[in-house]
Amino acid sequence: MEEDWTKMTEDEIREFCKAEMKQKNMTYRHTATGLYVNRHTLSGWLTGRSTFPVGGAVALLDKFGYELTIRKKRGAE
Repeated sequence: MEEDWTKMTEDEIREFCKAEMKQKNMTYRHTATGLYVNRHTLSGWLTGRSTFPVGGAVALLDKFGYELTIRKKRGAE
């Protein structure tokens, strides 16, 4: 059964990305290089020590074959 990732918090996105990196045996250095950031920046994003910019999240999720989607909340006008 596939998990529903449609309503993830920032912390859940961090955990998801760390799990994907681990599953794919990707190091911080290798992953960061592909995102054009250094490994300390990536580490800061994934530990919550620094702000996870939307562009960084989009690029990182894209690396794993996922996309970030924005949609209007139900009941919002």
